[in-house]
Amino acid sequence: MFPPVREFALANGLPVLAVERTVVPKLDLRLVVRTPGAGRGQRRAIAAYTGRLLATPVFADAGALVTCSVDESALTVSVSVLADALRPVLDALARALASAKEPAATAGPSGSGAGSDGGPEVWERRLLEHRYGTHPIAVPDGTRPARAWSLVPDDAVIVVVGPVDRAVRAALEDTVGRWERAEAGSTPVAPPLTPVSEPDVLVLRVPEGTRSSVLLAGPAAELTDPAHPAARVAEVVLGGHPASRLHSLLRQDLGLVYTAESAARRGWYGSWHLIEFSAAGRDVHRALEALGDLLTRLARGEVTDDEIASARRYAAAVPALATASQSTLASAVAGYAALRVPFATLAAFPALVRAIEPDQVREALSRWFRPELFHGILTAPASHPHPPRAGPWTLRT
Repeated sequence: MFPPVREFALANGLPVLAVERTVVPKLDLRLVVRTPGAGRGQRRAIAAYTGRLLATPVFADAGALVTCSVDESALTVSVSVLADALRPVLDALARALASAKEPAATAGPSGSGAGSDGGPEVWERRLLEHRYGTHPIAVPDGTRPARAWSLVPDDAVIVVVGPVDRAVRAALEDTVGRWERAEAGSTPVAPPLTPVSEPDVLVLRVPEGTRSSVLLAGPAAELTDPAHPAARVAEVVLGGHPASRLHSLLRQDLGLVYTAESAARRGWYGSWHLIEFSAAGRDVHRALEALGDLLTRLARGEVTDDEIASARRYAAAVPALATASQSTLASAVAGYAALRVPFATLAAFPALVRAIEPDQVREALSRWFRPELFHGILTAPASHPHPPRAGPWTLRT
């Protein structure tokens, strides 16, 4: 299903992950520079700085599409270009990298940049602080030197997908292969993700007229955990697609929520599971109670073999769909490289999922999705009173 990934290094030590695809004469490159520990403001600074470096007409003249993005694990520069226009594009990219003489991140130590007016990213950060305290996953430490987030090849990797022949390898060597190394500082080590308090739901007040939202954070299997395939099927049973229990119960059957989502979140510092929904203030506590009851029943193994079979088929098919195009395959390889997880982990995943037995999924539901494993926040206007409990959770301000 997945083509092999070949790895080689350029003269400056920069690793290259190459996937051979010859259907079209097009190359998709991803330059990944790991930025673990960068706060929100620092990530914005990195993205803006890199964008300025890449502001050259060469890319447009070559018909290349070039974008950059920064998340909590890495800066990724994405390039799509026809093979015969690769050389000028790589020349321009190499010149941009060589001109990066100043630190890319200039925000303050925390770099949070988070306002007090809320929003998805702000609420997620508050949720993680509630669950994990001052762990770097919740409060990026910003203690690495600014030079650690400069554009240097010391903690970088290049992914290239397409007709990767000798000419492509020579072009890489003659351009980004001359990118000078620099002391980037040590990559931070992730301490264990350990909750700092007993699970409860923290009530946060928002302006009148605002929808109420609930976000819950719980544990998740790491990509390299042997239990991950079963945990992934369990995730789909709960909320991985529109026919999953979460959406069917809260939205379709009970009509209590506007939206309901559930997914594992992954980053440099580890994995966790997010469950979230939005509801009218009058319905939010009933929805939270219904969610607690749903998690309790799933943790007791109250799921049919047919549900598990459907979730298993979906979980096994998603990787192929997500890497069907050359561009998405390049992004998938880059995403795994950013986390230092071998792409072979994803390549082996569909077969492992298809071999999962129903009892393994029930065991995963009990291990990862018991309601007492989840911390939460509930946002609601001050005019909406809240009870002391909602289902299995204590509500506190």
